[in-house]
Amino acid sequence: MCAFSNNLSAVALDEASNVPLTIGQAAHAVGCSPATLRLWERQGLLNPRRTPSGYRLYDANQLTRLRRITRMRSVDRLNAPAIRRILSTEKGAVPRRQPGPLLGPRLRALRLARALTLSDAAERADVSVSFLSALEKGDSGVSVATLRRVLSLYGTTLAELSSSRAHGPHQLTRGGHRKAIGGRFEGVRIEQLAEGPVLMEAQIFEVSAGGGSQGGYSHEGEEFVFVLDGSLEIKLGSGRPYRLARDDCLYYSSTTEHSWRNPGRKTARLLWVNTPPTF
Repeated sequence: MCAFSNNLSAVALDEASNVPLTIGQAAHAVGCSPATLRLWERQGLLNPRRTPSGYRLYDANQLTRLRRITRMRSVDRLNAPAIRRILSTEKGAVPRRQPGPLLGPRLRALRLARALTLSDAAERADVSVSFLSALEKGDSGVSVATLRRVLSLYGTTLAELSSSRAHGPHQLTRGGHRKAIGGRFEGVRIEQLAEGPVLMEAQIFEVSAGGGSQGGYSHEGEEFVFVLDGSLEIKLGSGRPYRLARDDCLYYSSTTEHSWRNPGRKTARLLWVNTPPTF
């Protein structure tokens, strides 16, 4: 049996005295459930000490780690692999790089050009300093919604950062030769259909089952989504979500906060057009 009390004053006292907490107390201290802590342990984010009888114990270092994980999940909207890469980087391990353009140095150059510290930029983009630092090094996975906030801070788009050459008024993009931008987000792959300074940003989205924006966002302009295959759920503002199937399309104002995900069991393939360019 555990001898610790579950009330808040007891939790605060145990933290101050560096007495290890049980899983219930640790979960209460960071505002989540014991089941969530067990899940994070299975995902390799935590490694609490065990008593001889098998009870988990969380010391001050584990609680600090728990709070960081909670913030990266709820604020930065990172998935478990991305959090694991950031935490591994801090231990000195070399993480596996994301595929796609090396945007980190360009993001860092934009920040320095605006005379912003990591702390300043992170606060304005509503992300953590450790996350932004990892993003600039190219070591962090990122959701679409979170990346949108960072790009908006610098007044740019992913297409602009990825483009290395100017184009004339006509462009031909052959099948099989489209440029993938941003690598993979949370189960999302994006192919650019036209590069350079264009008024319409046309892209092919491939969204894995369960993947999506991982949060809502809004911006200037309008957008159009056509489902080539699979299904997509789009939520606009506080209204009920739209469920789109193959050959369905949706046109809406981008100023309305929107979030989206693939509710199906197979990868969704979408034609997505934004004007003006967003990513």
